[in-house]
Amino acid sequence: DSRQGMGSTFEFILPNVKISKTESEKHEEKGKALQIKIPKFSFEKILIIDDVEAVRFLIKELLKRINLTYLEAENGKEGISMAKEHAPDLILMDSKMPVMDGVTAAGILKNDPATKQIPVILLTASMQWTSSKKLHESDFDGCLLKPVDIKKFYMEMTRWLPDTSQQVKEDSERSAYITRDLVDDMIASYPALEGELKGVIMENLPELEYGLIISEVQTIAAAMQRLGDEFQISLLAEKGRQLHEASDVFDICRIDRCISQLQDSLAHLEDPLPIPAKTLAEGQNIIES
Repeated sequence: DSRQGMGSTFEFILPNVKISKTESEKHEEKGKALQIKIPKFSFEKILIIDDVEAVRFLIKELLKRINLTYLEAENGKEGISMAKEHAPDLILMDSKMPVMDGVTAAGILKNDPATKQIPVILLTASMQWTSSKKLHESDFDGCLLKPVDIKKFYMEMTRWLPDTSQQVKEDSERSAYITRDLVDDMIASYPALEGELKGVIMENLPELEYGLIISEVQTIAAAMQRLGDEFQISLLAEKGRQLHEASDVFDICRIDRCISQLQDSLAHLEDPLPIPAKTLAEGQNIIES
């Protein structure tokens, strides 16, 4: 493309050449990676069957973070014995192992009345197992590829085990909902609290329509915890802890909900104080006289 007095533009097309992602694309991917919902369970028992110690270590660390207990076995034969003895709630098993491989072990487990009801999830680096047909024809109930993707690992756990985090979270947030009446009661008991709420909390509340800045949310959460501890108001401190927890895991929906509730419960503090009826009457008498 050439224009007189302006110069020329040349365009080159290089097929099959990968280019680096832009900074915005990198940040977008990083943000998505951070938005992992971490489930919580009730200390169900997981049997890990894998001959590689490093893999077992990684799986154990992931299980600890979501309130799951574990047992270990290094091959299929040992795993079958432990499954019969301990009756785990779920089995994570490698496909290739010495003594007895995972495919053989899964077949034995699924044909034994004592263990056939236990979900068996395959751990493998082989892409052939991603075929739903191959998985359906096997004795495995699910498949996780190595190296283990944390998000997919958590999703697989919630397929087979009851996730208690959402119910606990909702119950906790309901119990810690700060209403306008409750704010008024707190201020009546601790008059100095009103100035703190206005100066520390309200002035820093982010406007939701302009987006959230996690550092600002955490500042508000820390202030709520400090005020709750200082004035011995456990509900205010607990609400601050919940908001901080939501910001730690980038749970945007939960942050929005907490901030919206907080804005609603404190909004009336911006209104002028109502003038008592007696004062109004006295003022009227002065005017009339």
